[in-house]
Amino acid sequence: MLTADDLLGACERFLGPVTLVSDMSWQLGDNKVVQLSDRYGRSWIAKAVRYQEAYERELYALRRWAPALAAGAPALLAADDQLRLLILASRPGRLAEETGAETDPGVHEQAGLLTRRLHDAEPPVLDGDIAASAVRRLEVWIARGAHLLSDEDIGFSREEVRPLATIGPVPKVPCHLDNQPRNWLVDDAGTVSLIDFGMCKQEVWVKDVRRLCVQQWVGRPDLRDAFFAGYGRGPTVAELTLLRCYVVYSALSTIVYASEHADAGFEEQGRRTLAELRAGTLTVP
Repeated sequence: MLTADDLLGACERFLGPVTLVSDMSWQLGDNKVVQLSDRYGRSWIAKAVRYQEAYERELYALRRWAPALAAGAPALLAADDQLRLLILASRPGRLAEETGAETDPGVHEQAGLLTRRLHDAEPPVLDGDIAASAVRRLEVWIARGAHLLSDEDIGFSREEVRPLATIGPVPKVPCHLDNQPRNWLVDDAGTVSLIDFGMCKQEVWVKDVRRLCVQQWVGRPDLRDAFFAGYGRGPTVAELTLLRCYVVYSALSTIVYASEHADAGFEEQGRRTLAELRAGTLTVP
């Protein structure tokens, strides 16, 4: 991973002299992310990606899919494959989760529209194994986290995710996979942008609402309805079945992942979600 000085030096090859504005790196993350200002006062985001596969995935998304969002996504200025470095034009605004905008139906409607544009960036492709593979991956998470999970949690999760094994081919589309207010920028005019394409890949579209279902939309059907109004439609009955399976899967995997990364708050979120699903007090969506 590049040091801060190396990162600035690499960026200056593309931008000329720059000044570090802020270090935006996630404490538990694998990447170095900084905000820079050039000599003209323009703002840029530089991201050094630790792993090659993740770099290639994000670069592909920024080049092929993000342009479908037009001004609703950051524009890629340059990429250095050797350094796994991405330089993006900084979008104006503040994160929705930091300003209270995450409770604004208008923000959710715009996020729904941007999500639909992303999903439509390439034609859907039928995949005969993408759903069933989640059942196999669940067993990997259970094996990794058996010491963290009760027998009841494991049994419930297996039963809830099992329908994915027989669901057959489903269409997959370009998905963000971390679609939530911490990745929505809202500017002074209330316009929303979608940022951080680091997890992007082709997946089942309902995966892009699974986090919202267990966070912002709980007790706020108006936010859910606004999002789907922007998206242009809600899930079908069959897609709701898929969504519930993925929400359960995500809750269990969150417990294990967060524990492995010593993120107590994130682990508690997974435990709370799984407990509420088991108790029937959390509905999807």
